[in-house]
This record gives sequence, structure tokens and C-alpha cells, in this order.
Amino acid sequence: MDLLNIFAFSFGIYFLIALIIVHLLKKEFSFKKDPLSKYANGKWGILITIGLLVVGINQIILASNFLKLNYFIPFLFLTLAGLGAMIAGIIKISETNTPAAHKLGALMQFLFFPLALISYSIFANEHLFTLSIGLITLFLLPIICMNHLKKKKSANYGLIQKINILLINSWIIIIPYSRLSS
Repeated sequence: MDLLNIFAFSFGIYFLIALIIVHLLKKEFSFKKDPLSKYANGKWGILITIGLLVVGINQIILASNFLKLNYFIPFLFLTLAGLGAMIAGIIKISETNTPAAHKLGALMQFLFFPLALISYSIFANEHLFTLSIGLITLFLLPIICMNHLKKKKSANYGLIQKINILLINSWIIIIPYSRLSS
């Protein structure tokens, strides 16, 4: 199990570094307005594509910890979230089109991740950090969805989405690290 937590922690750090690098290198996009998926196109986009795949794999690794603790519902939700991240990473968007499969993958990620954390927190009756991240990311979901459905996106659409992604990734980094250090 320690090896899986090392991978999970390392994958989380990779995604964080990839986010920073891509935002520094891809000046043609607006940090506040453009969603992260746009950064997966063109030069350096492979960093985000790999990052989304790694996030998905990472969530499936972390879901296995829930299964070992006999928490099937959080396991199922986190596995679905991980599959969603991988779908969103594989199916790219373009300037004019967001494929339905990409939307589905993103929705799976943004819906099932908080449900996994909230359900785990309820079943385990602990982990205030996990519950807090779950509740905040669940609160951000309708804001992201409403913005996504608009023809003209909010000036802060990308920022709200990236805050959500950073919250998710903070949990992905902190939980395996806490298991390694205990």
C-alpha cells in the first residue's frame, strides 16, 4: 500500500507542476477565462493531457484504499471520477467545439469526486479535511455547469474551474502524503 501512496503523491505533484508550467508557457490563454481543457491543445498541451490521465489513474489508486476499508460507495464514486478525468484527458476540445464525451468526462470528475469524499467522510465519521474539500467542490459544481451552458462564458469561468481542480489536486497530494508520513 505504501508504494501505491508514493505513486499517488508523485502523480499529484506531477499534475501540480504541469499546471504551473503550462500556465506560464501558454500565454495565448486567459488564466481567468479559459478552462483548463483548452491548454491541452497545441505545443505543451501534452503536459495537461498526461496530467489529466495521471489524475484519473491517481483517483483509481486512491479509490482502492476505500475498497480495502470496505467503503464501497466512496470507492465507486472515486473510480467514476477517475474515469471521468481520463475521458476528459483523452477527448480534446477545440476552439469551436467541445465533444459530448469530453463534457461527460468533466461532469463525471466534478460530480463524483465530491460525492466520494462526502460519502467517505460520512461512513468513516472522520476526516474534516476530506469533508471540507468534498463540500466545497460540490458547491462549485453548479457554478461551473451554469457557466459552461452559457453561450458567453463568465470572465471568471476558467478561474472557478481551476480553483476546483486545485482543491481536488490538493486532496490528491495531501491524503497519500499523510499516509506515508504516519
